[in-house]
Amino acid sequence: MSAAEPQPSDRKHVDHNGSEPVTLLHPCVDALSSHIAVLDEDGVILAVNEAWRRFADDNQFAGVNYGIGSNYVDACQPTSGESTDCLAAVAGLRDVLHGRRAQFQMEYPCHALAGNRWFVLRVTRVTAPGQARLVVAHENVTERREAEEALRADSRRKDEFLALLAHELRNPLAPIRHVLQIMRLSGGHGQLLHSAFEIMERQIGHMVRMVDDLLDVSRISRGRIELQVEEIELASVIHQAVEAATPHIANMNHKLTVTLP
Repeated sequence: MSAAEPQPSDRKHVDHNGSEPVTLLHPCVDALSSHIAVLDEDGVILAVNEAWRRFADDNQFAGVNYGIGSNYVDACQPTSGESTDCLAAVAGLRDVLHGRRAQFQMEYPCHALAGNRWFVLRVTRVTAPGQARLVVAHENVTERREAEEALRADSRRKDEFLALLAHELRNPLAPIRHVLQIMRLSGGHGQLLHSAFEIMERQIGHMVRMVDDLLDVSRISRGRIELQVEEIELASVIHQAVEAATPHIANMNHKLTVTLP
């Protein structure tokens, strides 16, 4: 949001009237990492801190005196097209300026020469001798946003993996249930039971491997799930696929014919 980015200031910390504050407050404000400016009741910048000036230098601010003496509300107006962030910032600034609210805060992206970053804008109305003043602070929260995005990405990877694995875990259950029915109806037929045991052994082994993957949550969170590429016999893959699908085919009263070369 270019229009709501911190506007620069002067090097000497002079205010709009030309006086030079000598109190301890200014060195303390200069030590803060937030970009801070003080505005008068019309929105004119009276003074800024060192972080504000550094930001202006890093982004090659072309204005005069780091923006002191200019109207900050005017500077926040959108310059081209619609900008929801700029409009929200201006509305919040005006609310605080006119006393409709004591504080305003919003988070916005800042796309500048030094890179894409995120800031929190805080506007606070304070009572000063004589007239009201506004303190505008822009705090860089890019690291926090990046950490949050990394956590969201990890969560998405886990969700995708678990959804896929949950679906895959269902596939062996149908053949196992089907085999149990065959065993119940086989009447102790040796060859039939032997074939049924082989099917169950394969499907249970498949489930064990998937459960092992599911339990290894640390690899999932680090995105370290790896595919092992190896040559396999295509006929065995087809056989296992037919084996898994057979119960569903039987339930639908369908007939499947497989012809292999």
